[in-house]
Amino acid sequence: ETSQAMLEQAIREGEEQAEMIREELVSGREKLEHRLTEELDRLALEWQQEREQLTGKLAQVRRDNNEAQAALSEQQQEVERLAMEAAEREESQRTTVDILERDLLEREIGYEELQRQFAELQQQD
Repeated sequence: ETSQAMLEQAIREGEEQAEMIREELVSGREKLEHRLTEELDRLALEWQQEREQLTGKLAQVRRDNNEAQAALSEQQQEVERLAMEAAEREESQRTTVDILERDLLEREIGYEELQRQFAELQQQD
């Protein structure tokens, strides 16, 4: 009987220890879940803040890029306008040079004709 009582006592103690271990495991798991939840919440907040920062930076980069493209387009238009003006001035100058060359040639021809006529007059005298 004593060995049976001792065996029953050992079983009760084992069951009590098993219950205590189960309670510790449940408590540990709850603590771990709580810590993991806190860490996940912290990481989610951190991620959200980083995302907002990056979204803001991306929007600024896009605005800057649009402004740069607009400025580049304006500069290209100005370069094209200046190139057209330069081409027009060059054409105008060529025309003026052509007119002056023609005028000079006509004057040279007129001068030569006057010299010839003067020479004829001198020969007649």
